[in-house]
Amino acid sequence: MFSYYLMAYLAVALTAMSQLLLKKGADRGKYGHPVKLFLNPFTAIAYALFFIVTLLNLYAYKMLPLKCAVVVLPFTISWSGYYHSFF
Repeated sequence: MFSYYLMAYLAVALTAMSQLLLKKGADRGKYGHPVKLFLNPFTAIAYALFFIVTLLNLYAYKMLPLKCAVVVLPFTISWSGYYHSFF
């Protein structure tokens, strides 16, 4: 059961990281061609992380009750603030 909680928290951490990568990619592609907004490395990595997060959440919440999401998911806000200090 502990591994499912760990997967849920890992998904939250990856969600916060991918949100910041999307923001960084959007800032880089702001003044160029609109296609560059979606084809820069930051945006591509962020979308790949979102896909991984989706798979992690599907696997973790198959065994965890949904009431655990109420506790786990709000950590996205605090972790994105933590990651923001690195970017």
